[in-house]
Parts: sequence; C-alpha cells; structure tokens
Amino acid sequence: MAAVLASIAACGGLTTLHVAIGAEAEADANCLSRVRADPNGNGRVRQAGWLRQAGWLRQAGWLNRLKELCILPESRLAKGDAAALSTLTTLTRLSLACGRQGADDAAAIALARSVTELRHLDIAGCYLGMPRAGNAYESGGVACLAAVAQLQQLTYLDVRGNAFTDEALLQLTALTRLRVLKASNLHNVSPGAYSRLEAALLHARVLVES
Repeated sequence: MAAVLASIAACGGLTTLHVAIGAEAEADANCLSRVRADPNGNGRVRQAGWLRQAGWLRQAGWLNRLKELCILPESRLAKGDAAALSTLTTLTRLSLACGRQGADDAAAIALARSVTELRHLDIAGCYLGMPRAGNAYESGGVACLAAVAQLQQLTYLDVRGNAFTDEALLQLTALTRLRVLKASNLHNVSPGAYSRLEAALLHARVLVES
C-alpha cells in the first residue's frame, strides 16, 4: 500500500484520478491489480486500480491539484471515506456512484459545503435520504439536496437510485446553470414533483425515465 500511495503521490501534476477502492478476491490486497496511467505532458494523468481500504481516502489531502475524481462503482467504501474527500477543494468533477456505506447524507453535505467548484457530480445509488443508524439528518434527503443546490457551478448532476422525497428533489430548482439532471428510480418522488422540477429547470435536460 505504501508503495502504491507513493507512486500516485509522485505524480505532482495529477489532475485526474479514476480508482476502485477495496479488496478484490483474486488480487493481492496490498497491490493494484490493474493500473492505467496516461500522462500526456500537461499534468493530466489517469490511474485506475484496486486499492486496499485502510483509510486511503483519509490521506487524500495531498491530491491538492486534482480536478476530476471518479471512485469506480465496484469500490467498497468504508464509513467516512466519502466525507474525507471534502479536503479536495480543487475538484470540478466527482463521481461517487454506488458509494453506499461510505457515502451518507452527512458526507454529501460536507462535500457540497467544501468542494464548491464542482460542475459535474454523480451521487447515483448512494442510498442517500435513507434512515440509517447514526445519521444526524432526517430521512428523505432534504438537507442533503439543499446543500447540493448551493453548488451553483453545477452543469451535470446524477441523483438516480436514492431515497429522496418530493421536498428534497425540489431543492434542485435553484440550480440555474444545470444542463443535465438524471433523476430516475426515485421511488419516493411523485409524478407531480417531477413535473414541477421540469417546469422550473427549462434550461436543463431532466431525465426521469429508467
């Protein structure tokens, strides 16, 4: 693990990171089982691979030039991992799709309040808005999406497959620069709320079909 972290940290101009975090049964848990790196001379590097959970995300502060981070859907995040990303204040693109245990409402709120330059945010399938033990926020995700709605730079947002309610989803009408909103598979949202959302976001493509 130390060698893996050192190799990533050595990429001083790292601006893009795509990574799966967790233990893969067929791989040595201390190694990357697959790595993809593509430096092209302008500080843009892509890496993807399996990293062992061991608080790696909590060491994310040294990625202080990162613009794009994709935690791949096959990752197995631990509780607190997503919240640790709030130190990455330079991000403009973040994908936490299927973050589940590692991405709760509190983490999403912390990210929205800290990583304020986000233009692209994918929080699909994170079970946000669901009642959970230790969740300081009410179920339904109102506080969560109210925080996301403060990200006025957002042009792309994916909230599919969460437990948001009508009241929560309608917080997003404040996103005046949004161009694409994916909001299908929100089983607690009524057709009327979808209609109100679409009417308010005339400047955006609101995708509500599965």
